[in-house]
Amino acid sequence: MYVRKWELRMYNNEILDHNNYPNNYGNLDNATICSEISNASCGDLVHIYLLVEKNTIVDAKFTGVGCAISKAATDVVLDLLRGKTIEQAKQILNNYRAMILGEEYNDTLLGEAKILKDISKMPARTKCALLPYQIIEKF
Repeated sequence: MYVRKWELRMYNNEILDHNNYPNNYGNLDNATICSEISNASCGDLVHIYLLVEKNTIVDAKFTGVGCAISKAATDVVLDLLRGKTIEQAKQILNNYRAMILGEEYNDTLLGEAKILKDISKMPARTKCALLPYQIIEKF
């Protein structure tokens, strides 16, 4: 079977690390924003919890089950959002969405999330990577 180079990079070590050892996995009892997000095509079900104080995301966690892409994407995005204002978070999330869809984006805003940039070449996986983007609907 022929495997393209970008397919091999899709599951790079950073993605696998965030899947196996997520920094932000767990409940957040004092969350002010909670959202259940699912992707029926892959079986992903993620709960995202944000603690927002004075218009700033002070803490962020998630629980749930999903594929490596959805778990890694959620973990990386929550790392990016912590410490940001709601407006900054919206800007980050919109740039993240653009990257995942293969559109023009500002990579200076995305930090470690750039490990997911090759997902844009696999349309069946974009839904998985876009799960954490859906939290924007709660802002």
